[in-house]
Parts: sequence; structure tokens; C-alpha cells
Amino acid sequence: PIRAPRPDFPQIAAIRGISGACDVRFDINPRGEPYNISAECTDRVFEREAVRATRQALFAAPVRNGTPIGQKNLVYPIVFQLNE
Repeated sequence: PIRAPRPDFPQIAAIRGISGACDVRFDINPRGEPYNISAECTDRVFEREAVRATRQALFAAPVRNGTPIGQKNLVYPIVFQLNE
């Protein structure tokens, strides 16, 4: 990533005292902007924040013949660790 996803820890997860992880799946356009974003998480409480953070990220698009191109079916792991 050029600008990695920076998720906030969901308040409800903090209240419940849980940590978790997500595999965020998405495509990127030639500018490296993610779209078609979905998250598969250990607990649903993390899904919305994982998607929001990934939407604001920026990734390096592959280059073919000197021109950036989009890419499909990328997976980016996000870990939500509760600080003790």
C-alpha cells in the first residue's frame, strides 16, 4: 500500500473486550483506489470499520507497458488488537 488502511478500534468491541481480524477483499482502479470492498472478519463488529479504512487507503497499481492498470481480487489483512 502507498497509504495503508488505518482503522479505528470499534467502541463496541472495546466494551465487549474482544480483538479480531479481517480479510478485506477489493479491486483497485488504475489510480490505486479500492472499490468493491468487502470484509470477512472473526466478528461482525469489525466489518464496517475494516471497509471504511480500506476505502480511504491507496495502493500501488500494477504497470503494464508503462501504464498503470487496475487489479482485481486483492486481499488485505487487518488486525484489531485490544490494547490491554
